[in-house]
Amino acid sequence: MLTSKENDKYIMLEDDTIEYFGIKLYRIKAIKTFSFVNKGDLGGYIANETNLSFYSECWIWGNAKIWGNAKIWGNAKICDNAEIWGNAEICDNAEIWGNAKIWGNAEICDNAKIWGNAEIININQWFCIENVGSRKDIITFFETKEIIYVSVGCFTGTLLEFEQAVEKTHSNTIYEKEYKSCIELAKIKLLSKEEYK
Repeated sequence: MLTSKENDKYIMLEDDTIEYFGIKLYRIKAIKTFSFVNKGDLGGYIANETNLSFYSECWIWGNAKIWGNAKIWGNAKICDNAEIWGNAEICDNAEIWGNAKIWGNAEICDNAKIWGNAEIININQWFCIENVGSRKDIITFFETKEIIYVSVGCFTGTLLEFEQAVEKTHSNTIYEKEYKSCIELAKIKLLSKEEYK
């Protein structure tokens, strides 16, 4: 069992490790109940305690892996097969899932939701807009491999799929105008990369 005296949130299990890119990663186990985590729950894998804050509600599940100088804190949730490394920082209420890979100097924060096969290496690949649409929700746009993805409410998909869904569901309403304005902003911010490199 590897843990510091200050850490009353989780332990790193010495008998449940994996070797990943030559780095030893330890499965974590909750030692108290908090947020959506129960005492005794197993989590994902970390290289050391600096990767996952023990002062906040953040957690990693499944086969998610965090190593290097990457840091997770706040209420952030990482799950599935997500991989976080380098100097990446995930915080606030951000959620990373699926096969997403976050590295480099990327910072994912606020209420961002990154999923699927996304690959984020810097802060200029994503942004959120709050209080949008009929449900006054948070909409996250992120770009990976020159495709923009959208996550809002129960919708997750490409920008084109989102635009089609908006036209079908909110045709000739104020919400259509609102969503389409957000779509145009996403195209400017994420597809016009000259200023954002």
